[in-house]
Amino acid sequence: MKCGLLPISPEALSLGEVAYHDYHGILVDEEEKVLIQKNLGPKSKVLILRNHGLVSVGESVEEAFYYIHNLVVACEIQ
Repeated sequence: MKCGLLPISPEALSLGEVAYHDYHGILVDEEEKVLIQKNLGPKSKVLILRNHGLVSVGESVEEAFYYIHNLVVACEIQ
């Protein structure tokens, strides 16, 4: 969706800033890796790879799972 993830559910609101990246294929190109890092930025914990999937990061596996789970639920609700 062009509008991105809307803050219409508690799960969406729990994610904070959501980052987006136009996915162009396998990450073998160093420039693509740098661009993904730049798009994720210093604050975002979740990244939506347009036309591909979802990515989450965290200080622990549990934190990353929390974010990816809430992102999936928020997408299903929307």
